[in-house]
Amino acid sequence: MKLIASALALLAATSLAACSGGHHASPGTSGAAAVTRWWNDGGHSAGSRIDPANPTAGAKSLHPSRQVYCDMLRQTVKAGHSILPGVSANSPALLTSTEAFLADLQGVAPAEVSAQWKVLSASVLALVKSGGKSTAGVDAAQVSLAAATVATDAKSRCGVNLAAG
Repeated sequence: MKLIASALALLAATSLAACSGGHHASPGTSGAAAVTRWWNDGGHSAGSRIDPANPTAGAKSLHPSRQVYCDMLRQTVKAGHSILPGVSANSPALLTSTEAFLADLQGVAPAEVSAQWKVLSASVLALVKSGGKSTAGVDAAQVSLAAATVATDAKSRCGVNLAAG
């Protein structure tokens, strides 16, 4: 059970760090926060806006790339923590950036971890949508195995320790 909890914690920490970043949300004309990518996914540069109505749209033009994937993981670990100040667990900006980040990451993930990222993304999105309160319906054993596979691959193929930080 501890391994499962650790996998979910690693997954949530990685995702929440990834879903915020060097570019802060800024007020728009409607009072809603403008959400921007802090990561470079090989098709969209850091600072590009994410469409809140369709946050996964940008991922459609991406292709698997070990280099871009590893770079995105490095950017995630380098961020180290959530840096969208004032964004709560129930914030639409958090959900928008989480959806965009995970779709982009899945878009560039190499075949060796693509299926695992689908499992992890579904779990993270469920967690974010619940405001961090529920993992009901998540297959903990499947998530744990997927997280271990992704972490091992990241360490051996990208030189990135997802458990650090």
